[in-house]
Amino acid sequence: MVEKDEPVLRAAKREVLEESGYETKDHELIYTYYPMNGISNKVFHVARCRAGRRTADFDTNEVRQVRWASREEIQKLLSEGVVRDGLSLTALMLHLMQL
Repeated sequence: MVEKDEPVLRAAKREVLEESGYETKDHELIYTYYPMNGISNKVFHVARCRAGRRTADFDTNEVRQVRWASREEIQKLLSEGVVRDGLSLTALMLHLMQL
């Protein structure tokens, strides 16, 4: 979640560290959208970054596991319908479009 008056990319950096335990760099906002336009004012921001070193454990209350995946593995997971939540699906597809 982006805190009040927090820049989106700063929030992305903070959230990745909190949830994955990895420091990140080279943050880039690649898309902003309203997932329920007309029903809700919720807004999603999709950011891309490069992982640095792991400096903490990941948040086991929000994340089941942290691991790296190749472009080919991401494409396979998408084509097999493994990714089921809308935010992850949208973010991964946007990421693949920009590689």
